[in-house]
Amino acid sequence: MYLSLEGHQLVTLESPEVTAEVIDAVGSPWVKSDYDSANWITRREVFDTGPALDRHFDILGDRIISCHAKDIWIENRLALHLQDGCPGKGLLDFRTLFRRMEALSPDYPVIAEGNSTEELPQVSALFHGLARELGLSVRN
Repeated sequence: MYLSLEGHQLVTLESPEVTAEVIDAVGSPWVKSDYDSANWITRREVFDTGPALDRHFDILGDRIISCHAKDIWIENRLALHLQDGCPGKGLLDFRTLFRRMEALSPDYPVIAEGNSTEELPQVSALFHGLARELGLSVRN
């Protein structure tokens, strides 16, 4: 059984670099990263997330064992706010995310996150459509 660590820019595992350092320091093949597609996206990256995702995958590489696939967008509140949520409602480059996860292993799970039960049919259609477009198989 794997212990998967999920990072976020507001917690100790604040970047892919820190996450890689912690996983390497632990030194166990059973400690890996549960990569969350939105958690390290910054204000500067939110309108072009593909290169950011590529950088995260380049740093973490085979330390990734699973993925939470959620979207991200920017909201104009008192200050600009990065909001995460239902896949398909924001700016995340899911094509890059799916290609990079498939390259690691077609057996690794990509788990929809940030959506309600009612939104699952749209998320499923989005993910299955992108998988077909990219020539990726989907295992149920």
